[in-house]
This record gives sequence, C-alpha cells and structure tokens, in this order.
Amino acid sequence: MCGSIAIDPLFEMTKSRLNAGSKGCAGCNRQSDCAKRSFNIDPDGALYTCLEMADAGIYRIGDCNARSFSMKTWVDIGRREFEIRRSCGSCPYYASCKGGCLVDSYQSGAGPYSKTPLCSQYKELFQHIDDAISARGVVESRRWLSLLEVPKHAVSDGHNRL
Repeated sequence: MCGSIAIDPLFEMTKSRLNAGSKGCAGCNRQSDCAKRSFNIDPDGALYTCLEMADAGIYRIGDCNARSFSMKTWVDIGRREFEIRRSCGSCPYYASCKGGCLVDSYQSGAGPYSKTPLCSQYKELFQHIDDAISARGVVESRRWLSLLEVPKHAVSDGHNRL
C-alpha cells in the first residue's frame, strides 16, 4: 500500500476488503451471481454472461442474431450463487470472493457450482490485505486507493490521459 500504480488483482481485492459489508460487486473474477449482473454479446451475436465465458466458449445462453435465448442455461448459471453461498458462506472472505469465477471452476473440472480452485491462494492474499489494512488503518488505506482510482467517466482529452 505504498505504490502509485494499481496492480490487479490486488487493487480490486483491497477495495473489496474495505467494502466487504457492501452489496456491490466483489470483482468480476470473484463473484457467483454472474447471471444477474451482466451479458456479453460477441460480434457474431453469441450471448454469454461475460467475456470470460465467451472466450472459453462455455455456457452460451443465446444468439442475438437468431433471437434465441436458453432460459435453462441462464437459470443453471444463476443457481451458482445459491450453491456457492451454501458451501462458502461461512468463510470470512466470502463477501470479497463469492466463490471465485465460474470459468475457473469449470476449467478445473470441478463444475459450475464449485468454488474457485484458487481458494487457498485467495485466502492468503485476503489475509495479507487485511493485515496491511490493519497496520495502516482504514482511513489511510482508503486514501491510498483513492489516489489510484481512475474515474469511470474519464475520457481522453488529447494529453495522453484517460
């Protein structure tokens, strides 16, 4: 917490620890409620819940050009939130992790309702982040994060800035 460049996933993980009680998104690769948060339309019209699923070619839920939508696939993806909460809900890092990414679980062979195969690494990182926040204090940690934030509405002004 002394650098001037945001390094992900640590930056996003730190934000999620400071906001662990909020109902906001934990971060795209750390959420279990993909089905109700987003859709991704590929240039060919294929519909997925996110870019990662599109890139992996898994859980295609429709085709915008053909005006098709698989309610079954969408409901199956949506069930992940319940299943993950049931198995991981008592973890002290659940609010920041949400069981991890569906694509990671799927690609590890664990299936769509399994927590991330990176669980033990996430726990170590979250503990390290919590220790750093505790050492520096919440106010100072939030101040540091605010220095690294790029406003979401920022646009290029011709001076090599966002």
